Amino acid sequence: MTFKKAPAILKGCWIYYLLGFALILGMKYFYSRAGANELKWILTPTAWWVRHLSGIPFEYETDVGYINYNFRFIIASSCSGVQFMMIAVAALIFSFVHRMETTKKAWPGWPSALEFPIYSPFLSTGCGLSCPSTFPFTQAGRRFTGAR
Repeated sequence: MTFKKAPAILKGCWIYYLLGFALILGMKYFYSRAGANELKWILTPTAWWVRHLSGIPFEYETDVGYINYNFRFIIASSCSGVQFMMIAVAALIFSFVHRMETTKKAWPGWPSALEFPIYSPFLSTGCGLSCPSTFPFTQAGRRFTGAR
C-alpha cells in the first residue's frame, strides 16, 4: 500500500477500521479494570494448558488467579494474555481488512471481515502463554524445587 492509495482504501474501509479501533479500545477499557475474577475466562484455559503440559496442578483463588503453592507459581490477571490478544487483533485488523473481498460488499459482510482477527488470537493465546510457562518446570526432566 502506498500513501497515494490510502484515501481510496480509507474511503472503502473506514467503517471496519472504526469498528476495529472501538473493539480494541473496549478491550483495553475492560482489561484495565478487570481483576482475576473477571479474567477467569482466559486464565482458565492457560491454567489448563500448563497443568496438562507440565503436570503441575493449580487451584483457583478468588481475586488472585490460579496458584500452585509448591512451585510458588501464580497465573494472575497480568499473565492473562489480553495485551497480546489486543496487539494480535490490531495487527490482523489493520493489516488485512483493506485486502478482504467483504469490504466491497454491503453492510452484512462486515462480521466476516472482523471474525478471524477477533477469534484467532483468543484461540492461540492459551497455547502461546502456557507452553513457555511449562519449560522451567520440565527442563531436562528435572522438576523445579523452589528457592535455595
